[in-house]
Amino acid sequence: MLDDAGTPDWETAESGFWCRVGPVAQERRVQGWKLHVSATPLSAPEVLVRATRVLVRHRCPFKFAARAEYAEELTGIRYDRAQCGKFITAYPRDDDQLRALAEELDQATAGLPGPRILSDRPYRPGSLVHYRYGAFRGVPHVSNEGVHQARLQDPDGNAVEDLRNPWFSPPPWAELPFPGAPGRPAKAPKAPRQVLLRDRYAVHDAIRHSARGGVYRAVDRQTGDEVIVKEARAHVGSWYTGLDARDGLRAEAAALAGLAGLGPGLVELFDHEDRTFLVETMVPGVTLARWVNERFAALRDFGTDCTSALIRPGRRGSCWGDAAARPHSRRDQPESPPASEAVCTVE
Repeated sequence: MLDDAGTPDWETAESGFWCRVGPVAQERRVQGWKLHVSATPLSAPEVLVRATRVLVRHRCPFKFAARAEYAEELTGIRYDRAQCGKFITAYPRDDDQLRALAEELDQATAGLPGPRILSDRPYRPGSLVHYRYGAFRGVPHVSNEGVHQARLQDPDGNAVEDLRNPWFSPPPWAELPFPGAPGRPAKAPKAPRQVLLRDRYAVHDAIRHSARGGVYRAVDRQTGDEVIVKEARAHVGSWYTGLDARDGLRAEAAALAGLAGLGPGLVELFDHEDRTFLVETMVPGVTLARWVNERFAALRDFGTDCTSALIRPGRRGSCWGDAAARPHSRRDQPESPPASEAVCTVE
């Protein structure tokens, strides 16, 4: 594609997960507003072709997931939820170019599927194009753990961490590239805010979050019962068939309906915007993980006691020759000492 576009001064370099593309010897900024374009494994080739035409025409360097399996990994349900979906990253030379690129990329990729990128703000609702303030080449930094990082530089010249939160959170000193609504995000509330779904389910606690979506505890206001709410985001965990995490959640709902009375009960399955939610009854009891952990703790203490007993002879110059689980089971042969008492002297 670069040859067809007449760009002899461009180069490509594959380095691990990413393939980097751009004009030779072009200097990148330390930091600024960057663009991300999302895709699914199925739409990735077409998204790349359409986006490349726009980016090359504007002479904007970019990188993309180098292989099909990497694009699949990027949208997997177990991928980092803040990073999920970042198939292409573009590095505009300034905010004017960013605004022009965002509009053209949005038009070029309209109608193609891709997940919402949680760390970014979408150019418009439903767009594959997102923007976020972050490091380009960044300020080199080595953390206390010895990890090399590319950090941001604040107005006072300090190197600050480039936080990749699973919500839009630009530095307070970064001017937004698009004026007007929705404006700068509000500060996170100190206390968790209750969320009401479908005017019925009052979510009060998160069990866990993932790229796929959250799992929550809620109260069903119609019945007063505690329920579990599972969430599946659009185009996450997407397969080459076009199915994604939402289809998996629908299959789970069908299984619960077919197994009624044998486990959690199906309360409701519904869609909200681009997400699917499954509501099921809460089953009281101890989780398998807790049950195992509690018993493992007892086994661990038993092992500690055994170890303590086994090292005592060593403190007196002897060592164990053997230690059996049933040392006194052969009492009919008194001439044979119990196995747990067979010790040898350390010379």
